[in-house]
Amino acid sequence: VEIFCLAPVGIMGAGIQLHWSEIVGCYYDDESWEIIPRNYSRRGMRFRRGLSCIMVIAGNEALTTHIQGYPIPICVMNRIAFEQQRGREG
Repeated sequence: VEIFCLAPVGIMGAGIQLHWSEIVGCYYDDESWEIIPRNYSRRGMRFRRGLSCIMVIAGNEALTTHIQGYPIPICVMNRIAFEQQRGREG
């Protein structure tokens, strides 16, 4: 089980805090998915696919693998893409 939080400022997890501006991309394949930060491009946040994630949403913890019907990796990667686009516009 991996624990992290999507916050207005970025992604917060066990021992890591990434602001949206520090994330350069993400990666997804059959076995895992990864969040790639600028300063740690060789050691991103890698997660094995198929495991449950505990998401912290609005201060409540809930064990889930999907958000609004979509797998968590897809939701996180969509949020990263959104924040990167918003950063380019702002």
